[in-house]
Amino acid sequence: MVKDRIVSAEYWKNFWRNHARATLHAPVQCQVLRTVDKQPLSDQIFAQILTQIEAVLELTSEDVLLDLCCGNGAITARLASRCNRVVGIDCSQDLLDQIDTTVHRNVVLRAEDVAEADLPESSFSKVLLYAGIQYFAEEQIVRLLCRVARCLRPGGLLYLGDVPDVSRIWAFFNSPARETAYFDSLRDDQSIIGTWLDADWLSKLGRYAGFDAVQLLPQPAYFPYAHYRFDMIMRKS
Repeated sequence: MVKDRIVSAEYWKNFWRNHARATLHAPVQCQVLRTVDKQPLSDQIFAQILTQIEAVLELTSEDVLLDLCCGNGAITARLASRCNRVVGIDCSQDLLDQIDTTVHRNVVLRAEDVAEADLPESSFSKVLLYAGIQYFAEEQIVRLLCRVARCLRPGGLLYLGDVPDVSRIWAFFNSPARETAYFDSLRDDQSIIGTWLDADWLSKLGRYAGFDAVQLLPQPAYFPYAHYRFDMIMRKS
């Protein structure tokens, strides 16, 4: 496995707390770095992403959803209207404060380190970790997936979205300037993306963690990050 740096637990927690404070008045997508060339994703593209997430999760009015690394709740709020309850966890209180729980009354928010958060056994029917797994080191990912498997009810589903694909790392660092930025980041210990993951490694980890079925889900070609990211579904019988 290749990383664009040795990810430390504190690095990304500090990064997101600082970024959240600095972007409180920025566009919603910029607050959580859903950007292309530093421009926020359009409403149309984001709506397509939301539609994909909903299609994969297949939420019903009975579902209790855990949204890990939920950020400012742009995804959380949409999903809340389609299930019984959502628990959203993120390390940044400033990002969580963007979610209006007086409007979304079935949303419970917890400002915690996702890597260490208490996840009671058999508490959730579905779990979403979208565009967040790269902010953890390998050993944290192993522990987190084991804990997620335990917190899911029988028949539960984990949706890992927007995972950086190590086999396509140069599709992201795809110019001399970007290659330079990549090696500068290694030299200076300043991460750009986080942990790049191998789909086969992640699939094997899913089975190790206690999931019975693992499915690689390529992103639609029109998604803005499809050239270097993938999605994955893990199911528990």
